[in-house]
Amino acid sequence: MIGSGFGSAFFLHEFVRRRNARVLVPEWGRHNTHEWQLEHGSNSDIQDEETYSSNASKPWNYTIGLGGGTNCWFAQTPRFHPNDFRLKSLYGIGLDWPISHDDPEPFYCEAKAVMSILGDPDMAAVMPRSQPFPQPPHRMSAPDRMMKAARPDEHFVMPTARARVATEQRPACCASLRCWLCPADAKFTANNGLMHAFENPDVSVCLGWEVRRFGHAGSSVHLVIFSSGRSGRDPWRQHRTENKPTPVISKELVM
Repeated sequence: MIGSGFGSAFFLHEFVRRRNARVLVPEWGRHNTHEWQLEHGSNSDIQDEETYSSNASKPWNYTIGLGGGTNCWFAQTPRFHPNDFRLKSLYGIGLDWPISHDDPEPFYCEAKAVMSILGDPDMAAVMPRSQPFPQPPHRMSAPDRMMKAARPDEHFVMPTARARVATEQRPACCASLRCWLCPADAKFTANNGLMHAFENPDVSVCLGWEVRRFGHAGSSVHLVIFSSGRSGRDPWRQHRTENKPTPVISKELVM
């Protein structure tokens, strides 16, 4: 499984629950704990300019490290509206999805439970869901209350993964507006919500492994070409308290 961001982490969470199989996770970055991030004022030890080169005016920055974008996101969690799956049929633009809103909806609910998503129950009138939000919504600001009074059926508190009520892993949101690096650790991240998947005894997380390309035959990938030069090549659980740089080497990992 290449990388450890949102998609990979949630896939791994469900995979180790359902399957008894060994999993290797090459991750370009290292494991930067929440404490490390607060101390250094950064989500990653890899500088932004090292992550992507572009001549575009918009900066393209990525968070390289265990958990990927879960470290730096602002924890906003809006859901697609059912009509978003039928743009061509309803509005004559784009393409219809090959699935409907009802197909991924149960999985939306599972993900929201893992992340302890909070939200406005009134939203169900326009955004149907089979299960309620795990947590109550944040308190509205004064402008929010005015808009809610004027448009009660159209204005709702944004669903987020910033805990309103403390959980076993996360305290309540402190409303500091520093969500990219939450000082309270209230927003959902891999560090406070999915480490059980990476620490599973059947999972080996290899830090400092930058995957460069894949080898394939037809439609099947049979090897991964990677470079290791930051944290060594040992499984993460064997050296997660210390990361020593090693000479850059290239290897082929046969799958």
